[in-house]
Amino acid sequence: MTITVDLDSIRRRHQERTRRQSFAGIDLWVHLDGVDRHEARTAVLDAVTPLPGGADDDLEVLPTSGGTYLWLPVGDNWTKDVETLAANLTAAGFTGEISPAPVSTSVQLMSRAFAPTAFLAFTLDPPIEDGPFALHRPVRRWGVTDVAQAAFLAEATSWVTRAGMHTWAGHTLMVPVTAEDSAEVLPHLLDARESVPVIELAGLPAPGEEGRELMRRTLTLDLFGQSAWSNADPEISTAQGVHELVQLIIRLAPHLDVAVLGAARPATTEFHDLQTPAYGLVRHLWHSYVPDAAPVLLLTDRHMERVGDLSAWQVQEVAPGRHLLQWHRLDDWFTPPTETGHVDPDADALARARHDLRDLFVTRAVRKANPLRQRS
Repeated sequence: MTITVDLDSIRRRHQERTRRQSFAGIDLWVHLDGVDRHEARTAVLDAVTPLPGGADDDLEVLPTSGGTYLWLPVGDNWTKDVETLAANLTAAGFTGEISPAPVSTSVQLMSRAFAPTAFLAFTLDPPIEDGPFALHRPVRRWGVTDVAQAAFLAEATSWVTRAGMHTWAGHTLMVPVTAEDSAEVLPHLLDARESVPVIELAGLPAPGEEGRELMRRTLTLDLFGQSAWSNADPEISTAQGVHELVQLIIRLAPHLDVAVLGAARPATTEFHDLQTPAYGLVRHLWHSYVPDAAPVLLLTDRHMERVGDLSAWQVQEVAPGRHLLQWHRLDDWFTPPTETGHVDPDADALARARHDLRDLFVTRAVRKANPLRQRS
């Protein structure tokens, strides 16, 4: 009983990494015979812990269907670390193989053009103002409620794991995932690097570009329950892309503090040219304020107490205390893109929408009156 190591292939991958990128680590695929992915992840964690990089904050061990993905921080003597890992697994009674992980080694091809994108902020548990705090700042966390997490994972899996598409998840390095393991891999990614956005992509091979992908859908996750869902599939209409995102917002509405749907570049958690860039600094106010006007918004009862004239909007209560606002003519917001791919909404529609929602924007006075402090 032994674990074999494809050291030559791992060495080539390591050389490619160090030539192209500055990552101080190595990405491995650990396949253990006759072991499911959960038991395999536990075994790899036990085997890697004694290694120099086994306690590093950047260590990643993911339970994917094709094998256990391992990002192992290493130094110059990385071959010894890999051989020791194999020896530890062999000593534990496992058989199998360690090889380079089939990760995406190049930047994914993604359109620079704007696409329908929904920014969703999940309700936090505990609320951000309840801590924990460190050095007078909230401790970095994903932090959504358990009920919201379950609903989110179900939607995330169906959003990106579409038939015929390749799905990848990760931070800087993208690991292949499937409908079976996506909902398990994402929580590990969120827990492992709370300060780094997590991206999940779905795409198809790029014509004539072997090994490259053209992204069709993206899901980007960031601190404090932030998520952005982009539908960049060129084979569907903008109207269909918007409709799918509206339905997503409705399904997740009970778990959200706010949602904003507009045009943005895929794989972002921010909208271009926000009227109120200070919005990101007041996470504790998101259930009462919005970043800017948009063609579709999900608002709470607290938002609705201060909205203006809504005669140009379709308003629908989609969950207790949650209200969907849709501009009466969506074409005003999804105009043909400019040469740079930017989508500029109709100026009159934007001005009218901002007037209707003017009391929901974060001003300097609002920030001063509502500082983010830990509640006693």
